[in-house]
Amino acid sequence: AQGGIKCIECHDIGKAHSIEFMKGKCIGCHSKEYGKMLDDWILKLNKAIGEIKSLIDKDELALISAKREMNRDITADKKLFDEALKNYSIILKGKGVHNFEYSEEILNQVRATLNQIWKKYEVIGKS
Repeated sequence: AQGGIKCIECHDIGKAHSIEFMKGKCIGCHSKEYGKMLDDWILKLNKAIGEIKSLIDKDELALISAKREMNRDITADKKLFDEALKNYSIILKGKGVHNFEYSEEILNQVRATLNQIWKKYEVIGKS
């Protein structure tokens, strides 16, 4: 969590909480504006996550085609892809709002890696 806050200061460990419930916890320590900021973060992260999911799908197909149809060595790029996918999954699992700036930075790095892979294989992915 951001700012040295411990999980148990916001969460009842072992219970699932809705975003609305958690927003109330944020507002309880901060202000109503903080709840709006949380909504803005979620919208921004969800947009980035959707865009990146599209890139993941395209890159995955392009890498498979490159290997199967073109017999290309994709080992290095597959490793980059898998690392990007792992980082993307971390943001999905954590919902990205525990440390918005860091989540945004990770998603930007994931996007850059996936774009790099797509540029290399896009002709294959279009066939």
